[in-house]
Amino acid sequence: MRIFTLTLACALCGLVATAQEVGEKALPFAEVDQKAIYPGCDGETTEEARFNCMNLSLQRFVAKNLVYPREAVDKDIQGKVYVSFVIAETGDIVDVKAVRGVHPALDQAAIDVVSKLPKLRPALKDGQAVRMEYTMPISFNLAGSSKEKK
Repeated sequence: MRIFTLTLACALCGLVATAQEVGEKALPFAEVDQKAIYPGCDGETTEEARFNCMNLSLQRFVAKNLVYPREAVDKDIQGKVYVSFVIAETGDIVDVKAVRGVHPALDQAAIDVVSKLPKLRPALKDGQAVRMEYTMPISFNLAGSSKEKK
C-alpha cells in the first residue's frame, strides 16, 4: 500500500489574499481593516496572530480532510494545485476554483476540500463586511514515488 503525504504552503510561504467589496473594484489586501478569521482564532490578541492562526487552521483542515484521488495514486500523479476561493460577506466559502492545476483528479480533490471549509468571520473594511479572495497552494506528494523530489 502506498502512503502519500500532503504539503501545504503556509501563509508566509505563498498564501495570496485579496479583498473586494461587492460592486467595487477589488481592494488590495493590505487595505482591509480586519482580515477574515477562522473559527477559534478570535481569541488571538493581534491582527497578525489571528491571521496566522487562520492560515494554520486552513492548513490543518485541508490536511485532515483532503482525499488523494485513487486515479492519481495509481498513475503516480503529483503536484501543486492552486485553489482560489472567496470568503463572502456572510463568511461562506464561495467561487472555489483551481486557478493553476496539475491534473483534473487532483484539481477536483483540492476544490472539494476547500468547498468543505467551515463558515469564517468575514473581512472588514470601514466597519463593513467585504468579500476576500484567497489563493491557496495544495501540494499532492506520494511517499516513495519515483517522482518524489529529493
